Amino acid sequence: MKPKQLDVVGLALAALFASIICACSQGSITLNPGDTFTYEFNTLPFVESVGVAHGNPGCGLTVFLQNVSGVDFRFETFEDSLTETPFISNTFQNIGGGTSAFWYGAASHWQDLQGIVRFTGLSGTVVIDHFQIDAYVPHDASSMDLFSTVVVPEPSLSALSVLAVTTLCAWRRLGSGKRSPRSHNAERSPRPVALSARIV
Repeated sequence: MKPKQLDVVGLALAALFASIICACSQGSITLNPGDTFTYEFNTLPFVESVGVAHGNPGCGLTVFLQNVSGVDFRFETFEDSLTETPFISNTFQNIGGGTSAFWYGAASHWQDLQGIVRFTGLSGTVVIDHFQIDAYVPHDASSMDLFSTVVVPEPSLSALSVLAVTTLCAWRRLGSGKRSPRSHNAERSPRPVALSARIV
């Protein structure tokens, strides 16, 4: 293979490789009927103090979805343990399941910055991109402290497997150019280019 041809192939493979990295670098939660996803946290990062006179303590859950048509799932929040009664227990359809994001709050919970969130698939295939957990804690008579975190699921094992296989194929394809016969008049093929990436 001539150097120019190898460059074109290399660029094409690099573009494919980059697109797969983007797809694999962020996971999602996929729930079929009966599937559950549970997230337990024991602290929340401080975000800011907000001026609110005599604000009430509370918490909030914001969920961002990929698909909203023909799906339903239950979302529950717990104070300390899954064995207790959830202080929030509702379904996506009950709160108006036509939106790709929603917020749901409750008073007087998660004031110690720990708790549990659980999602259960009911119908269709639910895909949750990410969700946000908030706690609103009174600081003094005129302000409240906001603690919050955004939960982004890790890439799935299958996605990482696709990335690994694609990397191997790209390496072999680029490296194949150096196997061409050489003579005094033959053009030398460039060395194979190593592709590397880090999943963030």
